[in-house]
Amino acid sequence: MATRGRWRALAAIVLAGALILTGCSGDGAREDFAATFGDDATIAGIELSTADNMPFTGGVSAEVRAQAGATDAQLRALTDRLSAFAHDRADTDVRITLVADEATVPVFADAGLSARVLARAQSLRADERVASVALTSRPGEDRVSGVSVGLTGDDGAEAFALARSLPEVLADVTRSGRLHLTVRGADEAVRIQGDAGAWIDDAERAWTAVAGAVPTTGLHAEPERLEVTLAREVDVAAAAAAASAAPGAPAVVFASPLVDLGAGASGDAARALLAALDDARLSEVRTLWTDDGSIDLTVDSPARAASLAQAVSARPEASAFAAITVTAGAADDVALRVTAAPPLIGDRVAAAAAALRDTGAVSLVSAPRAVTLTVAGDASDEMLEEDLAVLRGLQDDGARLCANRADGTGVCVAGAPPT
Repeated sequence: MATRGRWRALAAIVLAGALILTGCSGDGAREDFAATFGDDATIAGIELSTADNMPFTGGVSAEVRAQAGATDAQLRALTDRLSAFAHDRADTDVRITLVADEATVPVFADAGLSARVLARAQSLRADERVASVALTSRPGEDRVSGVSVGLTGDDGAEAFALARSLPEVLADVTRSGRLHLTVRGADEAVRIQGDAGAWIDDAERAWTAVAGAVPTTGLHAEPERLEVTLAREVDVAAAAAAASAAPGAPAVVFASPLVDLGAGASGDAARALLAALDDARLSEVRTLWTDDGSIDLTVDSPARAASLAQAVSARPEASAFAAITVTAGAADDVALRVTAAPPLIGDRVAAAAAALRDTGAVSLVSAPRAVTLTVAGDASDEMLEEDLAVLRGLQDDGARLCANRADGTGVCVAGAPPT
């Protein structure tokens, strides 16, 4: 009873907000919805807004969360009531979403369609491979146009099998229209995404060929592109050969514990640069990220950053990138990060490492338009101004230079640092 009381209070707050909006727009759909369903025993909570989620535009958008443990019969009856509300307001923009036990479905004015949509979602949710399912519909369309399925694990074969089956499973609620699908693993190591089509079979054949040849840890499949994450960087050549032998294979690219790819990247330019480095410098690279136009190389320490940056800057393969970043430290504890054009990266990292050493600062982040040095302790402004002088040569003309305390306060200048 206490829980229901809290949700009634929430419904009253939501209704008050709806009244404010309606007072400006003249639309009573939100008040009607709150009044109709605010005390519904099967409903745990309601979120209301205008139909397009913009103030003063009217209509109603309602996300209805069912009570935990609601039975199939209760959910079906609730769906019927929600559909009736939409049906009775055919001249109003009504958009309703029902959330029940990790299943999310749109509710239509057509009660029969709404019942079938709920049944399909519940059927998918009952699959032991499935942790969650969300069906969606485009505004103004009386059909399901999208499905997102979260898996209980990260098995590639299961993900492909489920993705391949979805158009048939949902055929009567998509009405044979285009279906956008997303199937994602529990840890996001596996992801299949795009409009359903024959490309799913092509991607599966390529992935199966690669996974049969070398150890893999993940995949991201889209129309015309398959990214496979390898367990080892040294297996790239063998993986590429296996993928090329698969009939109808899409463009296949490879990530690894060493190489992380940005959206749409192949990693070819990054791997060409790595191959050009001697073994000593190559061993300094802990990880790299690339979108093919830029590259971020991560090492353990500022000293290693300086030696690697000098070697990278000297290689003609570095010219494939508009910008190179060299980072020392963990992602959440960066000691040094410098971004510069390839011809400048070696000298800029060396100067940054020296500045970090000479000031005893805890971090230095340098980009062409901004340089920030962060010091330990409670330094005075006068001390910070002295630290600014060591940043000379780390920036482009007109860049902003800052020397900060750990709390973010400090001193900044635009242009050349003081002498």
